[in-house]
Amino acid sequence: MAKKKNTALIILGYVFLAFVIIAAGLFTALYLALSSMHEKTTWIRKTEPEVIENVKAPNIYQYHPRSNFLILGSDEAGNGSRTDTIMVVSVDERNANAALISIPRDTKVEINGKIERINAVYPKNGIAATIKVVEEFVQIPIHYFAKMDHKGFEKVIDTLGGIVIDVEMPMVYDDYAQNLHIRLMPGKQRLSGEKALHYVRFRGDGYGDVSITNSGYVGRVVRQQKFVEAIVTEISRPANLGKIPALIPQLKEAIRTNLTPAEMVKWATLAQNAKGFQIKNFVLPGTSSTINKASYWEVDKEHVEAIINEYCRVGKYGFSVGILNGSGNPEAAKEMAVKLREKGFKVAGISEVTEYQYLESSIQAGENYEDAVKWLAVSLNINKNNWTKVDSQIGDVTILLGRNALK
Repeated sequence: MAKKKNTALIILGYVFLAFVIIAAGLFTALYLALSSMHEKTTWIRKTEPEVIENVKAPNIYQYHPRSNFLILGSDEAGNGSRTDTIMVVSVDERNANAALISIPRDTKVEINGKIERINAVYPKNGIAATIKVVEEFVQIPIHYFAKMDHKGFEKVIDTLGGIVIDVEMPMVYDDYAQNLHIRLMPGKQRLSGEKALHYVRFRGDGYGDVSITNSGYVGRVVRQQKFVEAIVTEISRPANLGKIPALIPQLKEAIRTNLTPAEMVKWATLAQNAKGFQIKNFVLPGTSSTINKASYWEVDKEHVEAIINEYCRVGKYGFSVGILNGSGNPEAAKEMAVKLREKGFKVAGISEVTEYQYLESSIQAGENYEDAVKWLAVSLNINKNNWTKVDSQIGDVTILLGRNALK
C-alpha cells in the first residue's frame, strides 16, 4: 500500500514538474514576444515648472496620478506611412476613469517654420517629434506610446471572433487606387477584421476626417473612437481569455510600443477589467480652415485647456481648491472663485461660514499638500504661515476667506 502511495506521489510529482516546465516555456515565449514589441526611444521631456518668488508649481500628477498614452495607427506597416489614427488616452487607475481625445489627422502644426498636417509628423520626423507636438497641444505629459498597424489588427479582431459595432448608415465606397471596396449595411452587427477596418476607413459620408454638426462632431475620428471601444469591450470578455496565446504573435506584428513587458501585462490586465471604467470621448476642439487650397483642422486652444483641466488633470496645477467664506460678504467668495479659475485652479466648491467672521484669510490642508499650499499662497498673495494643517473640508486644499479678502 505504501509503495502504491509512493508511486502515486512520484507520478503526481512528474505531472507537476511537466506543468512547471510548460508554464515556464509559455512564460518565456510570452516574455520574448512582448519584448519584441518594445521599442526604445530617445525622446526626453524638457518641461520646467512655473516659478513665482522661488516657489515651484507642484507636479500636475503629484496628488492625482494619471498615465497618458499616445495611440498612433496607420493603414500600412513600417515608418513611412502616415498616421491616420491619432489619440491621447489619459487613465486614472485609482478612480477607474479615462478620457480619450481623438486628434484629426489634418490638424495644423508647424514644424521648423513650415505648416504641416499632424499625420505627416511621424513618417518625416519620428516618434519623439510626434510626442513633442502632441504634448504641446494637450499640455500634459505623454508617458507611453503605441503604434498600431491597422492591417495587422485584422488578424487580431478575427481571432477575437470579430467586434460588435452599430453601423450608423449604409457605407458604400470604392477607392481603386488602394483596392479598397467598402460595403456595409446599417445596424448593430459583429464585424470581421476586414469589415471593422472598412468601417474605420470609410470617408464617403461627406464629413471627411471630422466635421461639426448640430449634434456634435461627426466623421472618421468618431468612428475610430467606436472602433477602439469595441475592441476594449471584446478583449474584456472572459470568454476571450483562452485566446491570449493565439493573440500574442499577432499583436507582436501589429504593435510597437515603449511599454516594457511587465507594463504590457499590467495594462492588459486592466483592459480585461475595463468594463468598470468610465470612459469619456472627445475630439480635439477646433474648426476647419483652408490654407493655400489645402484643408486643415485649426485647434481651439482655450477649449482644449478646458477639457484637459476637467478630464485629464485636476486644474492646471493638479489639485482642487475649495472656498470657505468667513468674510461676512457673499460676493467675496464669488470673486475668489473667478480669480482662481482665471489662474487655472480647479474650484471644488464654495461654502459660507455663518457662525462668525474671520479677520485674516488662511489655508486648510493636510501636511502632504505642502507644495500645493505654498503654490496657492504665492499665487494669491496669502501668507503661507497662515496654514492650518487639517484635512481640507472642500477639495484638496481649502481657502478660508477672512475680512482682509475684502480689500
